[in-house]
Amino acid sequence: MDTFNIITGVVSLLSFAIQIFDLFPSLGKNRQTFSILVLGLFFGGLATSFSSHQIQVKFEITGLFLVLTAIGIVIFGALIASAFSSNQSKISGYYAIAGWATPVFLFVLFFGTLITSAPDSLNKEKQRLSINELDILATNALKVGDEEKSISYLESIKARLSSNDERRKLLDEKIKEIKSQSRFAKTK
Repeated sequence: MDTFNIITGVVSLLSFAIQIFDLFPSLGKNRQTFSILVLGLFFGGLATSFSSHQIQVKFEITGLFLVLTAIGIVIFGALIASAFSSNQSKISGYYAIAGWATPVFLFVLFFGTLITSAPDSLNKEKQRLSINELDILATNALKVGDEEKSISYLESIKARLSSNDERRKLLDEKIKEIKSQSRFAKTK
């Protein structure tokens, strides 16, 4: 069982207890909907934990994620506040906040993902490759005469090795050899 299943299981039990003891009578229908949703999440998570097939998602907390989360909390908070407010002018104000924050959220999401994903795409691709695959790419790049790309692949291999690894010296020598034999090398 993973953390998600444990949390949804506990929340399912709590929502079941709230339903049984009718703790919030004014929210009867909403409470029932929430309970069914959480119970469905729990059973769905439980079913996938017994399956041999799993989807792994790589998740990083970046500055973009934090900004989007903050804007999302503002939108969600404004909508929740409007749901529990009885003053019509306050409700309009909350909707105005959510209405202005939503396009800002979409703008930051669209342009933020464009800006953050573009420069690192090659580096991320290199990180997915094994050292052997990078070595094959470096050799093939050298065969076709692309010394710069070959050196880039060799540098990626070198960055993955520990500082006391003996292969680093071999890579340094190989890079130096490629640079000296390069057709772009400066002649004296």
